[in-house]
Amino acid sequence: MFYGLTTKDCCKLAYETAISFSKDTKDTLQYPGGCSLAHATAFNNNKLLMKESQLGDP
Repeated sequence: MFYGLTTKDCCKLAYETAISFSKDTKDTLQYPGGCSLAHATAFNNNKLLMKESQLGDP
């Protein structure tokens, strides 16, 4: 069913791959930093509606 693997073997392989991936990328993950108030308020509802109207309806 899983290219010759049993369900148990497939689950074991998925678990081992996930653990390996987690160890490899642990140090490379970047967490988002904070943003300034100006940047956070730049995307208000009026500006988003204006952008949508500029794009037009499909």
